[in-house]
Amino acid sequence: MKVSIITLTYNSEKHISECWRSIKSQNYKNIEHIIIDGLSSDSTIDIINQNSIENSVVISEKDEGIYDAWSKGFQKATGDIVGTVMSDDILENEDVISTIVKSFDDKKCDILYANMNFKLNNKIVRKWKPGNFSKKSFYFGWMPPPPTVYVSKEILDSNAYFDKKYRIAGDYEWLLRLFFIKNYNIFYLDQFIYTLRMGGISNSSFSNIIKGNIECYNAWKDNNLSKYPIWVFLKPISRIFQIIRIKEFFKFYFLRKS
Repeated sequence: MKVSIITLTYNSEKHISECWRSIKSQNYKNIEHIIIDGLSSDSTIDIINQNSIENSVVISEKDEGIYDAWSKGFQKATGDIVGTVMSDDILENEDVISTIVKSFDDKKCDILYANMNFKLNNKIVRKWKPGNFSKKSFYFGWMPPPPTVYVSKEILDSNAYFDKKYRIAGDYEWLLRLFFIKNYNIFYLDQFIYTLRMGGISNSSFSNIIKGNIECYNAWKDNNLSKYPIWVFLKPISRIFQIIRIKEFFKFYFLRKS
């Protein structure tokens, strides 16, 4: 099976090489790497052109935000399975993609998700281990870590991509449709496959967390689901139990310079 990995970049010169190496080092080689760049003004494109893997596609053009760029990547993908590695982040080890492919083959699943680490100042500060999926868990604040989600291309193309009106929680709205509304065969890979470097749009500030949860609430309304889900209160609270370095988290959100 061919795997397409989408990477979104914008002025990502600081970390794009580490991201690229984590993909290049995979022991599964049938990988298509699609890089969607939002017209970076730094050396991001030069670094990409110097280091791109054999089967890679690079598109650098103005976009309408992260979810517009992400949808472009989905549309360009030609693999049997499609996933994402953002430019600041890395795959956890060289076996990640081969394990994902084997799981799709063994479990005959349509969608796979796994565990994710959060890194801050080169330390793992939070571990997101979502556990087994059930639809009712969405009412209690559950969602899978979006960058760990891999989807068959057939399922991907049979659904609408991201809704551009969402600025922070477009991935939540998309996952709500795939996991909660539809009835696909979903497999939980209980392994840490991805490390996210904190500072992305959804977790860059406490105010963005609040704005993101408001968008999540709107995602339920827009899909004609419950207008009063209990997760509005439980979703932020559930994150507390994932934190393993409280001091670093507190400094990141409340004490750092803007």
